[in-house]
Amino acid sequence: MTLSKSISEQIPEIEARIRTQLTGKPSLLLADLDQLIFRGWRSLRPTLTLIFGRISNADPEALINLAAAIEMLSTAMLVHDDLVDIENQRHIGPNINPSFRTSAAVLAGDLAFAAAAQLAAATNWVAVMQKFSETLQFIVSGEITHMFRNGQGVDRDSYYHWIHAKTASLFELACETAILIGTQEDETMSLARQFGYQIGMAYQISNDIRDFSSDHAIQEKPIGSDLRQGILTLPAIFYFESHPGDPLLRSLLHKNGHSQEDLDGLIVAIRQSNAVERSLDEVRAFGQSGREILMKLPNTPERAELEQLIGQIITRND
Repeated sequence: MTLSKSISEQIPEIEARIRTQLTGKPSLLLADLDQLIFRGWRSLRPTLTLIFGRISNADPEALINLAAAIEMLSTAMLVHDDLVDIENQRHIGPNINPSFRTSAAVLAGDLAFAAAAQLAAATNWVAVMQKFSETLQFIVSGEITHMFRNGQGVDRDSYYHWIHAKTASLFELACETAILIGTQEDETMSLARQFGYQIGMAYQISNDIRDFSSDHAIQEKPIGSDLRQGILTLPAIFYFESHPGDPLLRSLLHKNGHSQEDLDGLIVAIRQSNAVERSLDEVRAFGQSGREILMKLPNTPERAELEQLIGQIITRND
């Protein structure tokens, strides 16, 4: 991600705040949390927080705590999500040590939740804590709904609700609360939240497209990893819409047996169809909606940076 110098200089402050929050915690869990958080340190959400914080003239100290809190909340959800999905690898690297007992991994996630709550409280905004609570409830509700849809088919509406809950809601939180701790202007807060939704949806769909990429330099898990676990993301859904009678895809939905060779063939078929391009069109559509929202904000350097971020998300799969 290309960032302005002023934003880039603040990202290490957020990382340092997280490390400080974890200092003194059980070393057995910290080693893995540290790797999970920082090995694939992604700065998009913190960047959004910092940019919208500048738009709202938010207190810099509260802003750093806010950005760190949101990243810790994301980490906590990632740890627990790994337990639900029983995954061993993710795009950003290994998850919590697979040799851990489930109970230890749960505690590592709990530790991250506690750190997120303490960092959010350090902003000294009760309203921020309320937004955190609402977002967490929405994320968990979305994951539960998604879990119990397994074997019952999937459609675009269900998929969009799921990625809104697990990904875009955190982007909404990052953008909206950065205005909340600043000017608190209702219209700007609403625009920030809307923008967070659009860029969060574009980002997650872009990630799901990359799961079908053959470029192993940008990912550390097999091509079609989600599909191999029976998880249908947007490219697979578009393919399913065009090939409703595909027996292997139906078998995946109902958790029936299938060979590795069959899976490989299905992944090739999806990649060779128009499903990936149609998914890219969705990324572009969400990005365009994000741009339209930005046009309602003053023409400032911060708005230009946000437009640049949209462009980087749209082109990351080109």
